[in-house]
Amino acid sequence: MLRHHCGSDHAPRFANVKLLLPAVFPLEFVAAHSPASDFTPYVVGHEGVYYMFYGPGQMRLAVSEDLWTWRAEGVCFSQDGGARDPCVVRIDGVFHMVYTAGGSVFLRTSDDLRTWREPPREI
Repeated sequence: MLRHHCGSDHAPRFANVKLLLPAVFPLEFVAAHSPASDFTPYVVGHEGVYYMFYGPGQMRLAVSEDLWTWRAEGVCFSQDGGARDPCVVRIDGVFHMVYTAGGSVFLRTSDDLRTWREPPREI
């Protein structure tokens, strides 16, 4: 099951909730996601591996086998205006990522959750 949660509009409701954070997040993720941050990562599971996509700036990837320990895999792609707030769905065996950058919404596709391509211009 794929789920996405936009955090900033729900923050007051959860202000007093204490969260147990995973043991190891990539340092770049921790630095970019302070409590005041509005950027939302997205996690999707596929074939026993969890993939976390996050910005802002370049869209980055971290992977985990247990949702507890994360390993940074680097940059997936860059986008003018700074890629952020991804959402990933799988349609007919192809992964589709919708994300925002510079006030616009963009789409990229992937067969393996690691290599992302821009769709043909006809879309």
